[in-house]
Amino acid sequence: MCDYCSWIKRAFEKANIKTENFEEANCGITVEPIIIVHGGAGNIPKFAREFMLQEVKNAARDTYEKLMNGTNAIDAVVLAINHMESRKYFNCAKGGSVDINGDVVMDAAVMNNNFEAGCVGSIRDIEHPIDLARAVLEKTDHVLLVENGAQRFAVSIGIPILSSGSLLLCEAPPPSINSQEIDDFQNEDEFKEFDNYIPKIVQHLVEKSMEIPQEKLAECVTRRLSNKNEEQKEFEIEEPMDLSLSAVGAVAFDQEGKFVCGTSTAGNRGKLIGSISSIGTVIGCGIFANRFGCASVSGEDTAIYTYAPARKIVEKLKMSASIESSLIEELNNFETETDQSNVGAIAVNAIGEAAVFFKTLHFPWAICQNGRIYYGCVKGEKFSEKIPNLKKVYNCKCNK
Repeated sequence: MCDYCSWIKRAFEKANIKTENFEEANCGITVEPIIIVHGGAGNIPKFAREFMLQEVKNAARDTYEKLMNGTNAIDAVVLAINHMESRKYFNCAKGGSVDINGDVVMDAAVMNNNFEAGCVGSIRDIEHPIDLARAVLEKTDHVLLVENGAQRFAVSIGIPILSSGSLLLCEAPPPSINSQEIDDFQNEDEFKEFDNYIPKIVQHLVEKSMEIPQEKLAECVTRRLSNKNEEQKEFEIEEPMDLSLSAVGAVAFDQEGKFVCGTSTAGNRGKLIGSISSIGTVIGCGIFANRFGCASVSGEDTAIYTYAPARKIVEKLKMSASIESSLIEELNNFETETDQSNVGAIAVNAIGEAAVFFKTLHFPWAICQNGRIYYGCVKGEKFSEKIPNLKKVYNCKCNK
């Protein structure tokens, strides 16, 4: 029995309070759990943004409710990543980027604060790669298994192998603008607003056998190829045409003060056979954890390989740096040294402080702590909601 529980029990006895049901008093010390989830660093068109942010929120909220009821950190991280591995648009498992042969080939990693890790690389036809990474951590003496070795290990522990092509997403993404918006053009100014979408406009008009106003089209194309002013450039940057994302990830801090980080990815679109990502297979790049905290990073894979931001973020916590300043400083350094701004990270430290920071255009994220969910997707965006009907079960540590 812990010192705190012993002190409470003695106090009960002195006050002549019956202690037969002492364990039911839930008097042990626990900490407030935290879950942070991100959906990947990159560019997200309007058609996918709201959906992806909502799914990141769902993953965080559902997992947080389990954490509040005693679920441990590794279960929480795996459950959160499982959620995104099963949803379209996220670059992991179902609907993930395809390699040069048109196959979804995946990597995943998980690490805890005991300096234990498990990773899998270049695996195929497995619904939840993060489950296999966890199995490497818990059931083997290895850190990384790849290709056929990882597939055979999955079979040996009962993880089913899906039929070939099961993870391909056949659904075509919707266009960035709809037909009604084009049909409603009434004047030249309205047409000019969409000069960044000329290819889709032309295709739409041709398909509908509509006459294209040549003078308007010529002016729009000329402007598209010329240098635009800052306002036009900003408009073009903030509304990307294609979905391009890196790895998803999660970090969790449970009631016992244990923390875990994880990541899952299908890697770069069109990658060569045999290619594996640093984010999903190299400790210190996409994930890192020690007794000071843990982090999950997403972004441009080659730059992350050479810089190893996850380890640098966590190592900075040794110097009693705040977790937010650690994230900001290291990602700023990352951009300076690699000339890459496509990066984002989430982290939690040993006292249960959480932080999110990113340099990339879009980074859907959600934090659940203290009964609230905080979330956002673009720079400077932070929303907050109270989580309704939330119940917390306090479990005494000395009963574990």
